[in-house]
Amino acid sequence: MESTPTIGFNVEEVNYGKFNFKVWDIGGQEKIRKLWYHYFRMSDAVIYVVDSNDTDRVEDAEAEIKGLMNAPDLQGVPILVLANKQDLPHALPLNTLVSRLKLTDYRNRQWHCQTCCAKSGDDLYEGLDWLSKTLSELTK
Repeated sequence: MESTPTIGFNVEEVNYGKFNFKVWDIGGQEKIRKLWYHYFRMSDAVIYVVDSNDTDRVEDAEAEIKGLMNAPDLQGVPILVLANKQDLPHALPLNTLVSRLKLTDYRNRQWHCQTCCAKSGDDLYEGLDWLSKTLSELTK
């Protein structure tokens, strides 16, 4: 099964646990990234998917995550980073990816990096569990 990048924007509702997420799947092509900030306002969480097998673009992902972490409309919003494509032989291990994305620099933010394979669904639920728990704690 081949996956294709998101072209433009897709919107769908996802029910997980006691949460009903309205998911905006916004493509990551460079020309579309400039539009991301229009979707930040009123967001309760961000899920950023990174291709952990594409080591040439990790620096691009790090720059985008930095922008998300510093966006005024996203202050206090938890960020789940899904390290996708862990099934591929050259995928970066979690600790290496966390280091290269400089996630540990964001000590005053709630973030979590979860390895996964979107194709098989492996470990996706663990990331969503973290996000659900974090959102539950924020709404207490």
